[in-house]
Amino acid sequence: MREKYEVAEAAIETVAEFVKYGNDVVRTRLVEVPNLLSSLVSLCGEEVLLRFSQPLVENIGRIAYNLSISNPIRAVALMEAGWANLLVRALRARLHNEDAAYYVTWAIHTLLSDGPLICKILFIAAGAKSTLKKTLKRHPTDNEVKRHCTHSLRILGDR
Repeated sequence: MREKYEVAEAAIETVAEFVKYGNDVVRTRLVEVPNLLSSLVSLCGEEVLLRFSQPLVENIGRIAYNLSISNPIRAVALMEAGWANLLVRALRARLHNEDAAYYVTWAIHTLLSDGPLICKILFIAAGAKSTLKKTLKRHPTDNEVKRHCTHSLRILGDR
């Protein structure tokens, strides 16, 4: 169990660094690596989710944001790999942490804003509405989290 958690954390941290510091070509190449995005989701099985650390959740949010910003094709690749569920589950796991909530709501907001309709459908199916509402209640004074949640809920047809 501990080994799987450490592998998942290291893999996601490594990809987050490539995505953060890489240019657009690097980001596109990462999406094209067969099964990379879905493998990262698989690494985050139930036992890993129970131990989601703040840095792990932040890195998941950073990867999704940096890959999807202004690029609907990469947004679809994330959705096809199961990242809607992963992001919602990560947000639920670290709902109380302001920094983790910021990065994940930022990613969800970006995917919904820049991505095609399939993003909206998959986030609704993943239970994003209720999770975003809980996040709003938990962080009423954080303007960025509030803005991300409110805008995302508006796109999802809830406000």
